[in-house]
Amino acid sequence: MAWTTFNLGFPGRATWLCKVPNIERLGLFIMLVALASLVACTGDRSLDDGATYGPLRLGLTSNHSRARVNEPVQMRFGVVNTGKETFVLESKNSPVMDIVVSEAGGGAFLSWSTQNPDKVSYRIEWKPGESKVIELTWIPKPGDIYIGARRDIDLVGTLAGLSGGLGVSVRICASDICR
Repeated sequence: MAWTTFNLGFPGRATWLCKVPNIERLGLFIMLVALASLVACTGDRSLDDGATYGPLRLGLTSNHSRARVNEPVQMRFGVVNTGKETFVLESKNSPVMDIVVSEAGGGAFLSWSTQNPDKVSYRIEWKPGESKVIELTWIPKPGDIYIGARRDIDLVGTLAGLSGGLGVSVRICASDICR
């Protein structure tokens, strides 16, 4: 059976890359309903229309919507200057760009800055059209995945140096009970 990959999503919300069987005579509406009802979607989960601050546009992606033991969850956080002038951010106490992994509503248990202390920057300059990207991989261990109880994990890309900071996030499931 042949398979087709579809990117299903809505502006400002997470998108899922799903594979469905090729059914040539199935109408587009029925195909989208079937795709939306699939529980076993896998692959990229991303926030396509991330946050903006002035000329800066933020985006965060994850290669999984569900964490599984020993399957690496790869995160990528990018910031691009869409403006016509150089943009500079500085922060005295926090890395300007970071990725933080935490239990939903709980504390962080992994961050890009703690894994890469030699690459942390407290001042970043973006020229017009320039983007900066950081990546983090989390490999869930048996204790990270709940059995019989729901657990959500927030992946958050943060931008410091602004009043109150700014971030984009993706929530993934880390249990055997996922929506």
